[in-house]
Amino acid sequence: MSNIFQNIKDRLNFRELVRFYCLYLNRGGFALCPFNNERAPCFKVYEDHFCSFDCREHRSHTDFVRMLLGYIVTAQIIIIQLNFNLPVLCFTTNFLKKQNLH
Repeated sequence: MSNIFQNIKDRLNFRELVRFYCLYLNRGGFALCPFNNERAPCFKVYEDHFCSFDCREHRSHTDFVRMLLGYIVTAQIIIIQLNFNLPVLCFTTNFLKKQNLH
């Protein structure tokens, strides 16, 4: 079975994901951080990850959704797949144990 996380990263541009969740990006790829109350953009969005200079966070697609919406890993993967019309892959107990997602 292919790595579900890699499948999401390969098919989905991080900027598209951030815009979907209503963050405005300026020309430099910066936004106000959704995880704190800063007045200046400190949330840098790259093609495959984000970096919050205030929170000192450097995370990927699924981490962003988990931090923003508070879902467990399996739910956040399914939400991303459904929101962006990616194929929804089934999870087996063995797969979840191997990925430490249970």
